[in-house]
Amino acid sequence: MKAYVLNKNKEPLMPTTPAIARILLKEGKAKVVKKTPFTIQLLNDSTGFKQPIAGGLDINDTQRQPSGNSGGLDTTQSTNSPLAADSKS
Repeated sequence: MKAYVLNKNKEPLMPTTPAIARILLKEGKAKVVKKTPFTIQLLNDSTGFKQPIAGGLDINDTQRQPSGNSGGLDTTQSTNSPLAADSKS
């Protein structure tokens, strides 16, 4: 769980932990802006430092279908099948 943080000018900063947010509120360095999602605003100036964020997708190999066919179904027609014999004639 994270607490969102806004600077003095209501610009978003990096989120913090609820413990740090409680300390800032208790010391009078921040005020609650919203309860859901929990957001605090700093009352004094801050550096405005933000870490770069890298987004991406995590492709899990265990969720892939086996190579060769889809879902393990036999997609080839057997020559011994009565339906295959009817389709040739």
